[in-house]
Amino acid sequence: MRIVWHIAGFQALRKSPQITADITERVAAVAAACGEGYDSAVTRGGSRVRGTVVTATPRAMADNASNNTLVNNLEAGR
Repeated sequence: MRIVWHIAGFQALRKSPQITADITERVAAVAAACGEGYDSAVTRGGSRVRGTVVTATPRAMADNASNNTLVNNLEAGR
């Protein structure tokens, strides 16, 4: 048996509105779990949708540096 991958289908799935909505919910949950000063963003570029959570204030940057807040709250996005 031979498997033929439908690459265009994978690309369409990775950019679909349902995937975008799911990633938006997940990064928002992680940002909320981190607390004040953390922001989330979703970008559509290349071949897929990407979600990021970043420190937006100096206080959040210091908090993340000393407590590893972003890594510790990744579970909130599951």
